[in-house]
Amino acid sequence: MDQEQAFLQAIVEAPEDDVPRLVYADWLEEQGTPAASARADLIRVQFALTDLPPDDLRRAQLEEHERALLLAHETEWVAPLRAIGMLAGWEFRRGFVERIALTPEQFIRQGEAFFRLAPVRALRLESGDGEVRLSELARAPLLDRLREIDVARLGWMPPESSPLALEQARPLPQLRILRLLRNALPWSSFAQAPWVPHLTTLSLTGGQRNPNDALAEFLRSAPLDNLARLELAGPTSAEELALIRSPRLAALTALALWGGALKGEQVGQFVRGPHVPRLTALELDNNDLSGEPVALLAECPLLDAVESLSLRNNQVGDRGTRVLSRSLHVGRLGRLDLRSNRIGPSGARALAESSRLPRLTALNLRTNRLGDAGLGALADLLPRLTSLDVSYNKIGPDGMDVLAAMTGSALRQFDLSWNKLGQAGVEALVRWPGLAGLSALNLSACELDDGAVQALARSPHVSGLLALNLGTNRIGDEGARALAESPHLRSLTALNLGHNQIGEAGARPLAESPLFRQLTALYLAGNRVPLATARELKGAFRGTLGG
Repeated sequence: MDQEQAFLQAIVEAPEDDVPRLVYADWLEEQGTPAASARADLIRVQFALTDLPPDDLRRAQLEEHERALLLAHETEWVAPLRAIGMLAGWEFRRGFVERIALTPEQFIRQGEAFFRLAPVRALRLESGDGEVRLSELARAPLLDRLREIDVARLGWMPPESSPLALEQARPLPQLRILRLLRNALPWSSFAQAPWVPHLTTLSLTGGQRNPNDALAEFLRSAPLDNLARLELAGPTSAEELALIRSPRLAALTALALWGGALKGEQVGQFVRGPHVPRLTALELDNNDLSGEPVALLAECPLLDAVESLSLRNNQVGDRGTRVLSRSLHVGRLGRLDLRSNRIGPSGARALAESSRLPRLTALNLRTNRLGDAGLGALADLLPRLTSLDVSYNKIGPDGMDVLAAMTGSALRQFDLSWNKLGQAGVEALVRWPGLAGLSALNLSACELDDGAVQALARSPHVSGLLALNLGTNRIGDEGARALAESPHLRSLTALNLGHNQIGEAGARPLAESPLFRQLTALYLAGNRVPLATARELKGAFRGTLGG
């Protein structure tokens, strides 16, 4: 066994241990090859992201680097696993494939081979057409090594065939996260499974409601004292909503009711009665909430301790936004996600003028109806916000002119993608004093040409940028040359130029520039760079060059 194989074996045998992975990353770096350095980078980047809170200002830069690494090398890194058999999916965590998707037949017949090559801790079972009985799956020793099991995609199954309802005396010592269909188990017996008390996340999706409110009874009576996150998606009864009255859920910190789990007429039932004392994250996405239901929610003491509220893909609108902004219970909110809610300028103004949101630092208004006036209405929030997403909001050059006049910004992450800014919009953006405070800026799909990029590259206000996304525009060689020659992009480490019109004449100056040497993530896929030149650039680049 060579040294690298010894490292990998140590990682596979102790998948929960961080030390072997970090030692392996150091060893890879010592090898001095671009491929080994990229592998070491992924390990370190994913470790860093694991430890960062959602609002950390370094997250955008690290995520851009992670994306570039995976785009450039993922096929190569997954190849040994795919040589065993077809994978329906996989996910890298802490630098290695930790989550895989297999059919029950694959898991029984090939699972050992997959587990020998990767520190697998999470399994998603997909429907197959083989003849493996689920009872055989339930007895598989490999289940003992899993921290996360997802059987939601197996579809409906007779209770006596469920891989988790069988052999209830079996401990499954590592299991902490479980995802399944709400009607997949006989809940009365499921409550007695010895691993239920150790669950920290339980996700119940799709399917039909259980008869006689068996699921609600399970949520009230099962030993869920360690459950920190509960997810319900799909049809939900009043009895199931009563789950928040359960003393068994005292440890719950995150509650997600998605996709019709909380219909408008049920909000009144949900907000009344005793509430989970430690709840800090509430997600009510895709529930068609509007009008009176939003007003009832705004009056709910359940929100008192909530620090992160997601209402994406509802019908909140301007009226609902005004009601929320006046609530007496939103004083601890730090993150508010209102994506896809038909919010216009008056809703944005209500948020900006509210005195009830003193801790709000991250606001997501993607895919709404702000327009130029709506962006201007947010002016009073900019001294408090560190992260703002106004992508897909029909903002144009006039909105950028309004922004340029704003003073007192705390923004570090700003997403303006999929707005028709053009060169005039960027020329206004670079006049905005708040640009100097940004560490991450997203201008993808903003109809930018070379002139727009030249204006950006000339601005002294871009000197603090760590991550810049200019993908899916009309940037050509002159724009690439302007970036290469800019004296102001001295902090930039992640740059996305994918899907533009850059050719040899733009790639060469970029490759010969100080910027090329300081970047750790560069994405050039979807351009006009000749294949031979792209290979040459990859060989010379010290970081990850995608495309």
